[in-house]
Amino acid sequence: MKIVLFKNTVESQEFFSFVLAEAFREMGHEVFIYDCGDPLVSFRYLVEFIEMGNTVIFAFNFNGMINDPCLCEDRDPVFLKKTGLPYFNMVVDHPFYYHEEFAHVPPNYVQLCIDKNHIRYMKRFFPHIDADHYMELAGTQLRGSSEKKQWELTADDLIPYEKRRDDIIFTGNYILPESYEKYLEPLEQPVADFYHRIFRELRENPSKTLEDHLELRIREEFGDKVTDDYLRQCFANMIMLDLQIRHYFRGQAVSAIADAGYRITVYGAGYEDLPCRHKENIINKGNVNSRKCLEAIAQSRVSLNVMPWFKDGPHDRVFNTMLNGAISLSDHSRALDEYFTDRDDIVFYDLQKIDHIVEDYAWIMDHPAEARDLALKGYEEAKKAHTWKHRALELEKMFKTALAK
Repeated sequence: MKIVLFKNTVESQEFFSFVLAEAFREMGHEVFIYDCGDPLVSFRYLVEFIEMGNTVIFAFNFNGMINDPCLCEDRDPVFLKKTGLPYFNMVVDHPFYYHEEFAHVPPNYVQLCIDKNHIRYMKRFFPHIDADHYMELAGTQLRGSSEKKQWELTADDLIPYEKRRDDIIFTGNYILPESYEKYLEPLEQPVADFYHRIFRELRENPSKTLEDHLELRIREEFGDKVTDDYLRQCFANMIMLDLQIRHYFRGQAVSAIADAGYRITVYGAGYEDLPCRHKENIINKGNVNSRKCLEAIAQSRVSLNVMPWFKDGPHDRVFNTMLNGAISLSDHSRALDEYFTDRDDIVFYDLQKIDHIVEDYAWIMDHPAEARDLALKGYEEAKKAHTWKHRALELEKMFKTALAK
């Protein structure tokens, strides 16, 4: 089988693609990585590579389907339409970010969703799209200086828990929630007030999905005359709330730990803007790439996770943490609750009681022997089912089914 992937895209997505490419090649498949940064040259090699009936395309967030001068005309994916190549797209954000893209999907489009709520959303608002496919993100164990293949690494290749450099880190950017207020200035006051109300209520009850809570409040305002078309337009105009609420809780988690007197190292942009009484406890390493994040996790005992409002799906930060021998200190999602057990292979905290994260972290620091065992159990659980090799095997089955049609 021949598989097309993409590079020179969003950095994290490119990293995922490179790890998948390694897995696919080890499984005996040919892989071509299309260079979105040099499309004129890459397109020529792509045409030479493809073999009709034996080639599939796999992308993250519509790579190669939009805004490529050789594969598209404006937003029309003419190359995919002409060739009929199966195009598998793993959407790693909420679907309401991509309403415009959904208007241009080719007939051979298959969407993979990383949260089961996203499947429910697609079935309701875009039922014509083949999106009833759930596939989670995965993690990568840092190879370091080892010459082993990615999938041959074991717990023996990890830095011992007690010899790690850092106690706790967080990998991810921060944007001051108030900075989104400038986007509300053109709005009429009742609309801005509605926006502020939703933001406040999500802070108070963070178990709700954004779309469910928005629909509840919209129907309270307008009653049964609210249609799915109207809701779809509302959701597309509220994506700032998704960003604002995730950064609010990132800030709350990091500042709670720092203000309790613990030093926390952060890898990402924006932390100079974080309101915090004890900023001296935040060690700001700035923005780094995916590999540097893995290197940091591999040197840390604990890696903080704040879910990006996925309520029924995991996040790769959790799996990366476990596969590199650190403890994941994470808020809940239904998927994480299903896979892991609090204080056995993960440590959970509650967004609704965010201040209690300090007690959860203190338990880890006060019980080093139990923490070391917990980190190892987390590693073993992630190694069983949550590497990119596991996802490559799942994708291989889907690819073969598509090519057999």
